[in-house]
Amino acid sequence: MMDEIGIVIIDRDEDIRFALRGLLRDVPGASVKAETGALRIGVNLVRQYRPHIVLLEVSTPPEEFFSTAAKIVEVYPQTAVFAICSETKPEIILRAMRSGVQEFLRRPPVQDE
Repeated sequence: MMDEIGIVIIDRDEDIRFALRGLLRDVPGASVKAETGALRIGVNLVRQYRPHIVLLEVSTPPEEFFSTAAKIVEVYPQTAVFAICSETKPEIILRAMRSGVQEFLRRPPVQDE
C-alpha cells in the first residue's frame, strides 16, 4: 500500500488553492493537509504537519518567497518545495532552484504538470 503524500499549499490566491486541491484529488495517495495565503502561517503549517511537499507561490518581488523556500528546505530537509509561478523567465527558475526548490510549476496549475 502506498504511503500518503502530505501536501501544504501556500498561495495568496484562493482560486489557485481551490484549483490545486482539485488537481491533487486525482493524484493517488496525495492528501492536502493544510493551506494558507500567508507565508508566515505557511511556515507554521509546515512545522505542524511536516508534509512531503510544499506548493509555494512565487510572486513579485520574489525574494521573500525564495528565502521562505530556503528556510523550509534547511529546517525540514525531508520536505520538497515546489514553486508555483506565473513568471517563467530562466532567471526566476534559476533563483528558485538555488533557493532549494525541487520543482517549478506554472501558475495557474495545469493537470499534466
